Amino acid sequence: MTREFCLENGIDHVTTALFHPQCNGQAERFVDTFKRAVKKIREGRRSIQEALDTFLLSYQTTPNLSTPQSRSPSEVMFGRRIRTSLDLLRSPAVRETTAQPDSRSFSKGDLVYAKVHSNNS
Repeated sequence: MTREFCLENGIDHVTTALFHPQCNGQAERFVDTFKRAVKKIREGRRSIQEALDTFLLSYQTTPNLSTPQSRSPSEVMFGRRIRTSLDLLRSPAVRETTAQPDSRSFSKGDLVYAKVHSNNS
C-alpha cells in the first residue's frame, strides 16, 4: 500500500533506523525550532492557535538558503513576497505614472484644433 502510494505520487521513500532521530537531522532540527518558537510566543499569554499562526507566518516569510535563489517558502509558492506587518514600516513604493490626457471641457463656439486621419495619409 505505501509503496504503491509513493510510486503514484512521485515520492522517494527513504527509510531510516527506528528510534534513532539523528538519522533525520533536518526534521529533528525543525521540530526543535518549532517547539522553542511556540514556547516563546506563548509566554505572551497567547493561545496555541495564535502562536501557531505567528510561527507559520514568520517561518514562511523568512528567506531560506535551501530554496532557489534563497527566497522564502511563500515566495517560491506564490511567486511574490507576501505582506506582513513589517511591510507597514516601509514607505510605499513610488509608482511611475503614465501621462494621461488632461480632462478639458469645451463650450459651444470654442476654437479647437483637430487632426483628420483619412486614407492613411
